[in-house]
Amino acid sequence: PRLKRLNGSTVTQKERTDAEIGYLTSILGEAVGKEVKAIAEEHPRFPELLKSYGNVNLSAVGSASAQTDRTTISKTLLSLQVASVASLGAGEALKTVKKKVPSHLTLAKFKTLCQRLLGIAAGSQAVYIKREPEPEELLHDEDTLQQLGVCDGQSILVLEV
Repeated sequence: PRLKRLNGSTVTQKERTDAEIGYLTSILGEAVGKEVKAIAEEHPRFPELLKSYGNVNLSAVGSASAQTDRTTISKTLLSLQVASVASLGAGEALKTVKKKVPSHLTLAKFKTLCQRLLGIAAGSQAVYIKREPEPEELLHDEDTLQQLGVCDGQSILVLEV
């Protein structure tokens, strides 16, 4: 993903994720009955997107080895390190918890979970994905963690505002 700006606007992780899932859905819609190799020749990013998001249309692809079954909770869990921090520049976390959460959990429900785990009221939380060079704030409480670009193994920073 080299595209950082489009039409003068920054491309956010959520927009990138939504576009990639939409593209994958489109590919799978036209790929019914085709083998993965044939699809990959026509759409070079297909194997990478299929690995990242799973087969969003399980009936489309003929190769069972390339399919990722996203129907059980255990296969959609994200293992996250959730840390409360005094400020984004703070070197040490006030409290850190490792937690497995479903990728389809909304940000609002994740904030409620953080309230219970970290003792910070959900309404006064700012939630960030730890990225380089700087953390990226997660907005849109109605979106799922997957839609917001949260991946397995990432660190999440919770700041009280």
